[in-house]
Amino acid sequence: MKIRTDFVTNSSSSSFIFKEYNPDKIKQAIEHRLSPLPKDKWKRIYYEKAREMIPYIVGKRFCEYPLWDLMKVYSWYRWDVISKWLEGKDWETELSQKVYISGNGEKWNAMFVLDMYKNYLENIDGVWPKDIEVTVDLLNSQAREYIQSWDFDSDILQVFYTNNIEELLEGAKQFEGKELPEVMEYLFGAQYLYFYEDETYSLIREALEKAGLCLYSCEHMG
Repeated sequence: MKIRTDFVTNSSSSSFIFKEYNPDKIKQAIEHRLSPLPKDKWKRIYYEKAREMIPYIVGKRFCEYPLWDLMKVYSWYRWDVISKWLEGKDWETELSQKVYISGNGEKWNAMFVLDMYKNYLENIDGVWPKDIEVTVDLLNSQAREYIQSWDFDSDILQVFYTNNIEELLEGAKQFEGKELPEVMEYLFGAQYLYFYEDETYSLIREALEKAGLCLYSCEHMG
């Protein structure tokens, strides 16, 4: 089971990112995975609980979720996205290079924007805004503070941002005026997100991944 431990608490949550959301295909894939029911009564209970979740696997547009939930999901998947872009390369070496990484340049710009705003939002006192649009002024003001504030386990990405800050700030202009959920959809190459503040059962994750119905899926501690 794939489990992430960012923002650790005593609770668990689940999420799936869909390029397209098709409830009929999702139901069919899960039903196929859960059939036949195992003979062991305890396993049967697990399967039956997973089946009860089917109506609740609803994909919604990113903009339908609160920013707080979106930023949690973004944090959980950031390294998965990087690994996917670099296609199995040594990402530590790649990110430490001074030369701007080509091939996914616009994607890196989107990630840079999200990291700048994540840092900005986490330093806000009080309730987060419901909506927020990207502005070049905020990106410029956040860049230096953000790079200097990184903790020890993020040093590799810090080096990448530091070495390419001018290119990233210039490239990020393409997202000016867009809302953060739009930037996130662009980053993931997906339009729909399922986020649930509870465990969804690994059987469902296995079914959706095997059927190729989701781009990213995970169960999280926290």
